Amino acid sequence: MGKALRGLLVREYREGDEEAILRLYRQAYGRECPPQQWRWKYREGPIGPQGVLALDGSGSLIAYLGGVPVPAKVGDRVLPVSQAVDLMIDASARRGLRQGRLLWVLSEAIMRIYGSEARAAFIFGIPLPAAQGLLAAVPGTEDLGAIGGLLKDLSPGSSERGGGGSRLPPCGSPTRRLTPSGIGSPASSP
Repeated sequence: MGKALRGLLVREYREGDEEAILRLYRQAYGRECPPQQWRWKYREGPIGPQGVLALDGSGSLIAYLGGVPVPAKVGDRVLPVSQAVDLMIDASARRGLRQGRLLWVLSEAIMRIYGSEARAAFIFGIPLPAAQGLLAAVPGTEDLGAIGGLLKDLSPGSSERGGGGSRLPPCGSPTRRLTPSGIGSPASSP
């Protein structure tokens, strides 16, 4: 599935895209991502791979947004949820308004392609402050506010091992819920 967009092709991840994504990862983050780690994170999960790519007119990968889907219990049902993570944009596309446009386009595409009760009934992300305003303009997103977290040290010999977690203060980054149409209103989503 692909959609031409001002000289770009935006499409779903396909088998064989890994090499280009790992090159982009290295360029975007300045470090390697071991192929086995990438496969574990994006391909070998219980629900399968989720990711969207933006290719330029020559077919070169210039942006990628990966989703990590997992099953979640919602009431008495088990539904797939997905966290949108690892936005990567080629340095050549990080100038001016193009970077923000790519974030918007990839966020919209991950909702359109994967946003269904069968693939991802709930998609969320924890955007960097610079991306929060851009994502607010994406139809179907909702700001869920700051989130907290639990920390539990599971290393051998830890006093926390087997005990409860330590409460962390809110991280300050709002969580954005991407609510695909047809799943229900944002207020009724988990």
